[in-house]
Amino acid sequence: MGILIIAFPDARRKTAERIEEILIRHGFREIIRVKTGSEALRKMGRLKGGILICPKRLSDLYYTDLIEYLPPHFEMLLLVTEKDLQGDPLSGRDTDSIVTVQMPVKVHVFIETVRMMDDSADTHRIERFRRDTGRTRDPREENYIRNAKEVLRQRHHMTEEEAHKYLQKNSMDTGRKLVESAQMILLMEIMD
Repeated sequence: MGILIIAFPDARRKTAERIEEILIRHGFREIIRVKTGSEALRKMGRLKGGILICPKRLSDLYYTDLIEYLPPHFEMLLLVTEKDLQGDPLSGRDTDSIVTVQMPVKVHVFIETVRMMDDSADTHRIERFRRDTGRTRDPREENYIRNAKEVLRQRHHMTEEEAHKYLQKNSMDTGRKLVESAQMILLMEIMD
């Protein structure tokens, strides 16, 4: 799990406290609260990755300024109102690192959005680690994964992409490595 930075101006302190309370209640532990955009940028500069949760306007910076200086290992969860969307739509901007949630939001929608962003960030961190360290799977592990996908494709009429997603989901649900899930599928195929 990455670090969550909640950036809300002092005038909206209660909103920031409520967001932090919801996140803690749903298992997020690494949370930093700040009051300004510049403070958020300083914190992000020292961290390895995470999510910035903020409104469109902080006391010192607007979200467009924040996104311009957002470190590449961070994403932004922008909390907007219907009025915000009417006054300054996000279309036409570089929004690859921005996810928006319209307020008021249901707790489960907010939590699922944060989890989805965190999972996506974890995937990017793993890819970056492999790229930076040159670490890859050995050919035997790749063979297990390839064969498990082929079993899923033949037996369950899945596409290559669906088989891969199934393996990933199974790995996440069971807490196993991808290659271990592939080995379990192959073992079950042999036993049938």
